[in-house]
Amino acid sequence: MSTKIYDAFKFDKQYSVLEIGQLADKWRKDIAVIAEQKYAALCVKQLIYYYDLYKIRGVEFIKQLVKKSEESGKETYTTRMLKDMAANGYKYLLLHIDRYLRENIKTDEFLQYDFRCKMTIHPIPRKTLCMVFAGREFYDYLENQPELKDYHYQNQTDRPDEISSRAWNKRRDDWDKAIGPDYVPINHGMSITLLEPESSNGMCFITNTILHDMKDHQELMPDVNKRAKRIAETFENPDKNLDNMSVSEIMTYTRSDEYKAWMNSKIQEILPQLDTDITTILSNITD
Repeated sequence: MSTKIYDAFKFDKQYSVLEIGQLADKWRKDIAVIAEQKYAALCVKQLIYYYDLYKIRGVEFIKQLVKKSEESGKETYTTRMLKDMAANGYKYLLLHIDRYLRENIKTDEFLQYDFRCKMTIHPIPRKTLCMVFAGREFYDYLENQPELKDYHYQNQTDRPDEISSRAWNKRRDDWDKAIGPDYVPINHGMSITLLEPESSNGMCFITNTILHDMKDHQELMPDVNKRAKRIAETFENPDKNLDNMSVSEIMTYTRSDEYKAWMNSKIQEILPQLDTDITTILSNITD
């Protein structure tokens, strides 16, 4: 049977339940800080896109997007946000983005996983093993904690050169004891939640706090060329009527040198119009 046990560790020594609880409390606090930074970056990315869209494309384009959405019969939270932008400009944009992301983090499968951090604990004789189920930033944090040592195991490829055959087989035997015979971690040991989007502590993001933090973090700003490209993609080449083209023809055109040249020209046209200082953008939004 093929065995793959990734994101797996052993504690550096035997800890009591009380000590593991104390470690978990420390990790929760640190992970909450990482989550807030991660959320702020995601918030800025969305905020800047709709700010740019409104500034470059104007209110009439926003109204067209709303009309198309209503005609399709698929009104979403984004549609409601665009309606508000058409009526009030930037005034409530940050509030809308915050609400939109909160809801998506709770319901979108990929975002939900990205903002989740759980650990299963598996005590066996003379050592304690654990497995981590978390978004990349949270996993990276835990991987670098001194109390946790790598203890992954897999038998479908050769063992790592730095691990002896005896030590590798010992890992196999230990994981057999920890989560065998079904190898479903949640069915064994105990589990600890370090961050959960649907819990009260997992979504402790406050718009005013994020707004304050954004002003101090210019590094959260998306790359200006990527911003220009996203807005350029909302334009259509006036020399090409895509409505009269088949899907395959559109795909061929968007891969052509002609399209790339037109897109590059549009990006260069948009770049000087973009605000690059985050304080300026936030001032415009909150005025």
